[in-house]
Amino acid sequence: SITLHPATSAVGFDLGTVDWGESTITFYGDEGGTEVELASFIVGDIMAPGSGPVGYQGFVGFRDDTGRDITRFTVGPWDLYLDNIYAGDGAVSAEIRTWGSVKALYE
Repeated sequence: SITLHPATSAVGFDLGTVDWGESTITFYGDEGGTEVELASFIVGDIMAPGSGPVGYQGFVGFRDDTGRDITRFTVGPWDLYLDNIYAGDGAVSAEIRTWGSVKALYE
């Protein structure tokens, strides 16, 4: 489980280098001090294996239709394989990074 503090209007992330297949992604929010489920779906139902840039599922994001903020989300039993988590409003770069381009940012 990944908790967002503060809660945010939108969240997105790369599914990393794991085939998530039948894993469930669930997003939670707060309603009057009580945690509520905002949405839940099976990765394989929305993204075909191999559809991402490195042969796995790729990027997934969520924003609640009613405008409730996201407080927490879970991705199957392996949250630790998530990559590039984005929280809140803003643009997400579609640029595929290489290790050389990441190192160049720190030179």
